[in-house]
Amino acid sequence: MQSACSMRLAGMEDTAELLEKKQASEISKMSLEEALTLARAFSHYLNLMGVAEVHHRVVSVRIKELAVLYQSLNLQ
Repeated sequence: MQSACSMRLAGMEDTAELLEKKQASEISKMSLEEALTLARAFSHYLNLMGVAEVHHRVVSVRIKELAVLYQSLNLQ
């Protein structure tokens, strides 16, 4: 299922609004304990996404550095 944001970008304003209302309704029905569990899950998810992005950046930089080193060794 698309997010409301991506639906808006695709010009699906009415569908995005309906999705937001449905999500708000579901969240408002949650107990405080359920909402806290959901918030923690999203927090962990976003933290892991940040770790994955940093790892990807580090690996990408290392690959570029190795390519430059390999090229310089081949030119000598």
